[in-house]
Amino acid sequence: SAASDVYKRQESYVFNINSSWGSGKTYFIKRWANSLEKNHPVIYFNSWKFDHNNEPLILILSEIIQQLNNLVSTPETEELKMSLAKSVTQTMKHIAPTLSKGIFKKVSGVNWDDLSEDTEQSTEDKDNIKLGGELASVSTKALLNLHVEQQNSIEELKKQVSKILSVVLTVDNNDANKRWSPMYVFIDELDRCRPTFAIEVLEVIKHIFDIPRIIFVIATDTEQLQHSIKAV
Repeated sequence: SAASDVYKRQESYVFNINSSWGSGKTYFIKRWANSLEKNHPVIYFNSWKFDHNNEPLILILSEIIQQLNNLVSTPETEELKMSLAKSVTQTMKHIAPTLSKGIFKKVSGVNWDDLSEDTEQSTEDKDNIKLGGELASVSTKALLNLHVEQQNSIEELKKQVSKILSVVLTVDNNDANKRWSPMYVFIDELDRCRPTFAIEVLEVIKHIFDIPRIIFVIATDTEQLQHSIKAV
């Protein structure tokens, strides 16, 4: 009923399937995902498989971007695809400055070396920073600027994702060339992950992907997940 209401309003939503370990959550959501992907864009994400990774935002974003690129693969949507690539590039630069060039290209589809020389300029600026109190002042200002840049880039990315979904998804399901709204993202095995990773995944979903036309379905042993989170 809740999912049906969200579908009608086209809002973002997070739906938790709570059941103990070994009760068949994975089997259930995989069957559910398979039935939905006939008409909807669907992503299945096994979080435990990527538990060793420290960048859940990058992982989930990568899956969503790949799905969106599949949806905007026509000449009519080429401009949307270019805008998305630009937005992803800016977001990656701000939220993951230490990301390797190879992973950066895989996620964003853009070569790091093709970007502007902002990073080189900032390196030159660092050489001119004086020691002592001035250094502390400049560092504080840089951190604040970085935070603002991160927030702005994330908001712009969310706008681009929302814009694409509004264009390529149909609500009344009467256009054979479009996928039905909403997009579903299934997150499995979260309760088996490292507590810190599980928390980060939940934070990413809450703070980054509150985008209309995207429904997250999370499968957890909620009691076990609560114990893991309390440990942190």
